[in-house]
Amino acid sequence: VVSQPFGKSRVPFFHLSQLGHEGTTLKGFRRGRYLDRQSLFGGVEYRYPVWRVVDGFLFTNAGQVGDRLRKDLDLGALEYSHGAGLRWWRDSGSSTRAFVSHTADGIAWRLATTASF
Repeated sequence: VVSQPFGKSRVPFFHLSQLGHEGTTLKGFRRGRYLDRQSLFGGVEYRYPVWRVVDGFLFTNAGQVGDRLRKDLDLGALEYSHGAGLRWWRDSGSSTRAFVSHTADGIAWRLATTASF
């Protein structure tokens, strides 16, 4: 996934591209850990059944932010997170995830709930 603004105008702080948010980008980093005008992100997740309402998953993610990624992209400077977790499904379609991830900042544990609509 690549995110970039149009033109050369200033981007308000709250609209900057970010990496670090459970369930979307770099798992294990706090929300907004990395902010800049452009972002590049990719991830792979393997899911497997554990029990009737429980799935396990293994994941790895990589990403980078920058002012001008076409010019500044450095694959050696990508931030990574990888880990494993469990997801419990409810009849309503919502789920709860618990996972542990390893990042450059250390090891992080997270518990997250997703509502269904």
